[in-house]
Amino acid sequence: MGKHSVVHRRDDTSRTFLRQAGTSHFAFVLYFILRQENASPSAHEERSWYGVLRDSPFPAPRLTGRDAACEDIIAVLEECHAKGFMHKAIGGCNGVKDKVNQCLREERAKIQAENRATAKAKRDRIKAEQKDLGL
Repeated sequence: MGKHSVVHRRDDTSRTFLRQAGTSHFAFVLYFILRQENASPSAHEERSWYGVLRDSPFPAPRLTGRDAACEDIIAVLEECHAKGFMHKAIGGCNGVKDKVNQCLREERAKIQAENRATAKAKRDRIKAEQKDLGL
């Protein structure tokens, strides 16, 4: 097998002949795009504005979960993005995006401060234990 023998896809069994034939990466990508033309996108797949199927093995992290403090601003940003590509392209969502970034930055600063305090307490505890042991 050549350098294209490993395929990092969820359903690589249907493309075994491409790997065995040593087909170029370009032909492999072209085959994948043409094969998926009529398929409906799944949770990790969406069609981009130029019509080609995007399927990233590392999808962008979703703004949910521990960012509960910024949830209302994130909802406003998602509503703004739902207005369409051109609205985003001409900067209609820039102000909201700046607010989301600021909120997430503040949340990250809080988490970093908590982590820093926890680490300092742990270091102090270890130093005290070492001092008690005479090290």
